[in-house]
This record gives sequence, structure tokens and C-alpha cells, in this order.
Amino acid sequence: MAEFTITDELVFPTRNDVSPVLNEGKRFSEETVNRWITKLSTDFVESGFTVPTSDADLVIPVAGGIAYVDGYLVETTASVDVTAIDNSTSFLFLRLLKTSDLVTEAVLAVEASSTVVGSEILLAIFTASGGVITNAADARNTNKFGLTPSTLIYSTRF
Repeated sequence: MAEFTITDELVFPTRNDVSPVLNEGKRFSEETVNRWITKLSTDFVESGFTVPTSDADLVIPVAGGIAYVDGYLVETTASVDVTAIDNSTSFLFLRLLKTSDLVTEAVLAVEASSTVVGSEILLAIFTASGGVITNAADARNTNKFGLTPSTLIYSTRF
């Protein structure tokens, strides 16, 4: 529906060096590090990417943060304003844009559907009515291993 540019993002690893500092995104072999991160965890938010629980208009500030999406580290300190869909439920995603399987940038995307498409992670769900955000629910996965306590206990039994 709508994508909002993040100005100071670091996406690691990437061949395109999407980083505020030259060559910072190319320190290791992209394929090796990407496979390693993907095998060790699921997509998750390590910190940040939070939103207020309500807002007086449809423009919501999204805090910067650190997340792992599709095996890539995404880090930003910038807060980005996004616009929710009025009289509807909106879904906020952190999305990686790719060209030929190479990451070109990270954006925040507001969609009318909760369906995850491609390299993205759900951050929040907004409900708007009459030009204001009536509710903003945190939808971030902050569990880096994708394990619940019951699966953790089960997997450690011999």
C-alpha cells in the first residue's frame, strides 16, 4: 500500500553495501553470514521499532531499532513517520527491498493485509477511525529463537 523510507539504515550482510559507512555492509561473505543467521534464529526484533498505543491523527512515529529479517541484520536509529489507513485496520511491516536477490534498502510498509510477502516482519497493527489512531497493538516477534517455553523444555529432553 505505502512504503516509507528509512534514512540511516544498516542492512547486513549485503553485496550492495547498504550502510551509512562505506564498506561496513561487506565485512564478511554475505552468503555465509546470511545462512548462519537464518539457521540460528527466526525473524525477530531485538530492540526498538515501537509505536505509541494511540495517536491524535493518522501519522504514527515508529522508533528506530534492531531487527533480523530473512537472515539480514537491519539497524536504524532514525524515527520514521508512517501513515495508517483511515477507518480500517493497518499492518506495519519492516520490509527489505531486493533486486536480483540483493538487498537495496529497508523500508517501513503500511498494508491493508497481515499477509507477509517476501522479506518482511510484522511490527504493529493499527486501528483507525475518524482520522485518529484508536489503537496500536505491538505485533513484534521479540523471541530470537522462535521457541516457546514448552518447545524449549521438550527439545532439551534426552
